[in-house]
Amino acid sequence: MTTRGTSGEGAPPSSRAGAPRPLLLLAILVVAVLAWAHRAHFVDDAFIGLRYVENLRLGHGFVFNPGDPPVEGVTNIGWTLLLAAVAPLLAPALAAKLAGAVLLIVGLALLATLFPRGRDAAGVAAAAPLLLAATCFDTVYFAVAGMETGLLVALVAAMAALAAGRRSAPALGVLAAAGFCVRPEAAAIPLLFALLRRDRHAITALAVAAFLIAFATLARHAAFGDWLPQPARAKSSSMLVMLANLREIATGSRAHLPFPLVGLPVIGLAIVGWRHLRADGADGADMLAAIGATGLLFATYALPDWTELARYAAPYAPVLILLAWTGFVALAGGRRATILPVLALLLVVAAVDHVAKTARADRFPGYVVFGTPLVEPARWIAANTPREAVIATRRIGAVGLFGQRRVFDYAVGLIDRDVAALFAPPERGIEDPNDPRLAELWAQRRPSHLLEDDDVIDRIARAAGGTRAAFTVQGETFRVVKSFPLGTGREWLLAARDAR
Repeated sequence: MTTRGTSGEGAPPSSRAGAPRPLLLLAILVVAVLAWAHRAHFVDDAFIGLRYVENLRLGHGFVFNPGDPPVEGVTNIGWTLLLAAVAPLLAPALAAKLAGAVLLIVGLALLATLFPRGRDAAGVAAAAPLLLAATCFDTVYFAVAGMETGLLVALVAAMAALAAGRRSAPALGVLAAAGFCVRPEAAAIPLLFALLRRDRHAITALAVAAFLIAFATLARHAAFGDWLPQPARAKSSSMLVMLANLREIATGSRAHLPFPLVGLPVIGLAIVGWRHLRADGADGADMLAAIGATGLLFATYALPDWTELARYAAPYAPVLILLAWTGFVALAGGRRATILPVLALLLVVAAVDHVAKTARADRFPGYVVFGTPLVEPARWIAANTPREAVIATRRIGAVGLFGQRRVFDYAVGLIDRDVAALFAPPERGIEDPNDPRLAELWAQRRPSHLLEDDDVIDRIARAAGGTRAAFTVQGETFRVVKSFPLGTGREWLLAARDAR
């Protein structure tokens, strides 16, 4: 990170900024190895975006179900449109894998130019955030599993690099607006930066970002008739949720923030790191703080993710790690005897974290997070159900992409604003298809099949006074006709409406 310096000494430019090249290469190697290890894995939500890309490619428009009115059923439309742009050249699934990994590496490389290498710490210790970010399971996995994480890491890292060099405020505003199109909460970054920096450069960047964000929002409304992406509306939070999230973030009891960002002390270290960088004259300190604060605020606001991982904070984790580690090095006084053992311990725990999270692949939510068990059932549906079939399910990604059937998202309404309008936060959705609120929409959509995990089907059947052999949904009889193994002791059950 470039510094103005507080004394006349000033370290030579080569020692003041940038991670050592061997550590950068090691971080790239770690990301590449993890990307290869997860080459077959996709989060089911990534399949939702790929379904939109496929329908765009086939000329159906930006819809999940061909023939439906346009609904923005993804929060990462910028990422989805990027994949659609390369679809003529590269299969979207492969493009998502490659782009996610490459963009994550680009983002880490940009952040590597900002890692402080001051006179009070060895280069390997000061560059530790690079290794910690490259081994952060949540950040790396979501980047290589088809989500927008890698792209947002690259965008915020580019913003930090521009701010550090005090270069091109308009370009900074453009990057902030691009971040908003990838994840709406990124709109907070230029605002927080301007509040912290309070100079012409930051205010100009905010003005450019605000203009472009307003334009993008008007375009969204013109295309979809809504001011927000449908998932953002369907999963809106509440003050009670935020208070619960704050307590859990403070104690590290839920996966709001990824390892090693666990508990209130780490947030305190990040604040110390920001103040240390600022006092040391680092030009990009306030941008790093704005990025980190945006991640923290969104992790506090958002409903806990069904993945039980820190998906929402994952793109901001590298910057938070940089700030927290800088704070730790500052408090440790640059003593290698303190810093290096802590780094070694964190890397060991990160490796254990990877193994533990991957080992959960055969238990919910693991088989949905890793996605592969959902693909063959969806392909069976494509081969063995009528083309006019309508599948009611809460897990819509793989079924829509590989099942090639119309999907009725009766539970959450990610692609159906009529369903989302039936419940209000902090309610997470509709648990039972026999819910009276759903009666009219169920009659309109007329699903021919219901696809759910075995425990969900059993709960629905019991509540309706039936069994898997025959149970009633909104006055119609359904029977389980096919079971698909998902993981240890779990099945995905397909029930068909009784035609008799």
